[in-house]
Amino acid sequence: MFEVCTRCYMPNTRPHTPFDGGVCQACKNFDTRANVDWDNRLKELKAICDRHRSKDGYYDCMIPVSGGKDSYAIVYWLKEVMQMNPLLVKTGDPFTMTRAGMKNY
Repeated sequence: MFEVCTRCYMPNTRPHTPFDGGVCQACKNFDTRANVDWDNRLKELKAICDRHRSKDGYYDCMIPVSGGKDSYAIVYWLKEVMQMNPLLVKTGDPFTMTRAGMKNY
């Protein structure tokens, strides 16, 4: 039976999209953000970065990038905000990429 989320209108034709009471899983996950202690999460991330920060100028971490906005945001956050020196590794399927994603590579 065809169903759409009562909040965002995403259809249930998208693979692996469970609905609960007419609400899709993405909307339910979005609601949990209010319960996260973001200050504590940032402290945890800083501690992880500090543990793995290179002492000899080499790469601190590796980030798989597809050229999309999520990859770009992660690279920006780790490089500019957390002051890490990441090695970027190209991933993805070139046949399904957008022109913008290809340009971002």
